[in-house]
Amino acid sequence: MPIYIIIVIIIFLLIYYNKRNKIEIDTIEYVRDGCYPIIGNLFSLIKNRTKFLKNSREIYGDCFKVKLLNQTIIFILSPFDWINIIKNQSLQFMGEQFSRTIFDLDHNFFGKSQLDTELQGYFTQYLKCSNGLEKLNITLIEEMILFIKKEKNDLNEKQMKWRNIGLFEFCSKFLINSITKTLFGNVELEFIERNYRNFDSNIQYLFLLFPKWIYQLLFRNLLKSRYYLNKYWLSSIHEYNESDLIRDRTNLMMKNSDWFSSKDYAGEKTFLLWSSLTNTIPTLFWSLLYILKDEFIFEKVFNEINEHFPKEFFNNIQHISFNDTILHDKLICCIYLESIINESLRLYSNPMIMRKSIKDFEFTLHDKRKIFIEKNSIIALYPNIAQNDSNYFTSPNKFIFDRFINKMGENSHGFLPFGSGKSMCPGRLFAKSVIKISIIIFLQFIHHKLNHLENKIPNEKTHRYGVGVSHPEKDIQILLKF
Repeated sequence: MPIYIIIVIIIFLLIYYNKRNKIEIDTIEYVRDGCYPIIGNLFSLIKNRTKFLKNSREIYGDCFKVKLLNQTIIFILSPFDWINIIKNQSLQFMGEQFSRTIFDLDHNFFGKSQLDTELQGYFTQYLKCSNGLEKLNITLIEEMILFIKKEKNDLNEKQMKWRNIGLFEFCSKFLINSITKTLFGNVELEFIERNYRNFDSNIQYLFLLFPKWIYQLLFRNLLKSRYYLNKYWLSSIHEYNESDLIRDRTNLMMKNSDWFSSKDYAGEKTFLLWSSLTNTIPTLFWSLLYILKDEFIFEKVFNEINEHFPKEFFNNIQHISFNDTILHDKLICCIYLESIINESLRLYSNPMIMRKSIKDFEFTLHDKRKIFIEKNSIIALYPNIAQNDSNYFTSPNKFIFDRFINKMGENSHGFLPFGSGKSMCPGRLFAKSVIKISIIIFLQFIHHKLNHLENKIPNEKTHRYGVGVSHPEKDIQILLKF
């Protein structure tokens, strides 16, 4: 027998063995329910991601495959596998792909690691270090107090004592105003707010990473709002009173124009605007709602606030040195506030954490099962399932305001509201500070009347599942006096 025929037979035998071995190794099933030709499980994921994944978990266990158009997504829902997924060198964070699709970045600087490191360094300097946070938080308080004064003057001009408004709508206005001015300075707020709201209202579809032509055909208003935001940043490079974080990041990009395109610069600012607001607004809403509707919780929180942040504290806020950590230290002492925020995140945060494989490899689950992961496959974690699971949290469907006292709940494998590893949200400390300060300012400076007929906990908007913190399906009306 000629040698080349022997070689061909050996090659075919190797191919057959590898395929057979792959089938034996890969015991992970595809979700068949609600799976249609071409589109796969798309409709189920869009309609109610959490319900679909919970139902699939009951049938297929903690690991299963989902078809989405021409893409396979492997969901791994057990927290005991997450650390190995996040640390696995064969899996890559999909930041570049998401930022291109969602914020229209070029990412020319990918591959220029020094520039990327410098950009990330500003997050550490201003969003993680206590001194950097102190300056942002003081500015934030000043903007919030200015907002309240303007609201009071507006009511006086209209000869009204109380303002009837939805609690979620108030949280939106309050934070869009104060956070935007704190970070970006004196921007055209009405223009920014209008386009941010339009952009955020349908952004969940951008996370599905459809082909570009689908967005151009079906989501023109979404793309138009993003275009207006990006165009605004290009027309206004530096704003008066912008934060050091925005100033330094902008200057770095301007100095390295060979690597950063105008799309990178504009898209980065839209990303920072969106990421600073999209989860803080609903988290503030849920936290405030549980505080206001329960007299016992309200009393606990109000006493804590009066102890560390009496009204008199805010009379001299502008005289606090940025080099001190007075505000930062006082916020740490508010343990009930911290616990309430964490409990709200446990119940309502539902990000879908995704990684993409850069090569074929074999992965061993915590139960010793082996799965074969092909190159370009997507691995997805969905912590909300574990965060509402009695295996990890006692009475998971109940809001327990002191569950996280002494950080006990945070040690659970199932609690992952900000992601993990290198891709963990760099602004998480600032976000928590924003929510704490917002609640403190609200309770100290705003009188409220919550309609007890309407203070039931609303359902969540299911179409937001997978993006971040859920929005309420229905707003709760509240009377406010400033």
